[in-house]
Amino acid sequence: MHREITSIFAQNKVILRETKRVVTPYGGLSVFVEYLRKIGYSETIHAHLPVCLKSPNAIDPTEKFTAFLISVLSGARRFAHAGLLRLDGALHCLLGIVRFPTDNTMRNLFKRFSQAKVSEFYSSLTQWQVQKLPERTEGYSLDLDSTVFARYGQQQGALRGYNPKKHGRPSHHPLLAIMAEAHFVLHAWLRSGNCSSSPTFAVEGCFRVISRYPQLEVLFCQRQPIQKRL
Repeated sequence: MHREITSIFAQNKVILRETKRVVTPYGGLSVFVEYLRKIGYSETIHAHLPVCLKSPNAIDPTEKFTAFLISVLSGARRFAHAGLLRLDGALHCLLGIVRFPTDNTMRNLFKRFSQAKVSEFYSSLTQWQVQKLPERTEGYSLDLDSTVFARYGQQQGALRGYNPKKHGRPSHHPLLAIMAEAHFVLHAWLRSGNCSSSPTFAVEGCFRVISRYPQLEVLFCQRQPIQKRL
């Protein structure tokens, strides 16, 4: 079945047809999905995700985690927004997910994470990402600096401190270690908003990063000012 209409301004003939094929507005994600396949994403997440479900009807935790990641990339600002992707059959085929999880299912996955499991999981992922970095005979430059995240609510560790835009607002004051040549965030420490921003933290942070990743050849550490504070 099709219908022919005429455009308002150009007077062009446009034919509208029905199709039984699934369509998606997120076709651009195919590039990112292919990138994940190329780097061995699914195998790595499956190997290191510290959650195991025994129910035969349970969705694979790796698929739940991936569904959350894709939801964020698609513009979701909260768990409820992920429900919009449950009706996108083309995206499901692109990901290879038969049953796309609901927002409650994603939320329940993260409820299983303790602080120890979070550290274990992301430490393994960081080591995996570091192995993907190209070798440099001259080593890498490690830039360290802090930034400010203003908080709205009762988040743990959000305290009043230095905040250039929201004066008096509780915030976090994280410390970031960035490999300059690779544009790669090697490590980060989430600190309360009342932590100091003195230069002494850079020296301590540099040694902590080097001791954490002894396989890296770090040329030198420097304190690099971040252009935009959040």
